[in-house]
Amino acid sequence: MRAAVVALVLAVVALVVTAAGPVLAHSGLAAASPGPGSRVGGEITEIRLFYADIITDITGSVSLMGGEELESEFVLENTVEATILLAEPLSEPGQYAVRHTVDSIDGDIVEAAYLFSYDPAAPPPQFVFVEETDDGGLAWWAWTILGVATAVILVLVVRLVLSIRRARAVSTAAAGAPVDSSVD
Repeated sequence: MRAAVVALVLAVVALVVTAAGPVLAHSGLAAASPGPGSRVGGEITEIRLFYADIITDITGSVSLMGGEELESEFVLENTVEATILLAEPLSEPGQYAVRHTVDSIDGDIVEAAYLFSYDPAAPPPQFVFVEETDDGGLAWWAWTILGVATAVILVLVVRLVLSIRRARAVSTAAAGAPVDSSVD
């Protein structure tokens, strides 16, 4: 019986981990320059975005915190890279929001945004790699926790069912009927 419980737990964990793959495969941002949370300086005339999956279209906006939207053009360079061309280099220090919406090859539309700070005295931008949670889906660790929790619940349900069977066997034995010794 223990072998059956172990097999059931392993099957549930494998199912949850396998199900996480398609969720994580959405066209989330993989890297950007300037990247999320970065503080950059120098002459910023473009923003480069790299995606984790194939994208077919991109739109969006760049704005200074406070609402002023900058004139920009989103250009799809290839299937995983886009460039945001700014009409004028950044000149006003402050925080900027980059909003981007991509259409992925599988038909999903993924909307996301991030912030970076512009300070003329800061170093020029570097690529920043983004952790994979881009589309509002669960990260790999969340799927792992979900899988383990599901497995624990299944084990508890199996133990409850076995406990109920034992209790019935004992009550039947007390009434004079033979006991089923195959119940574990």
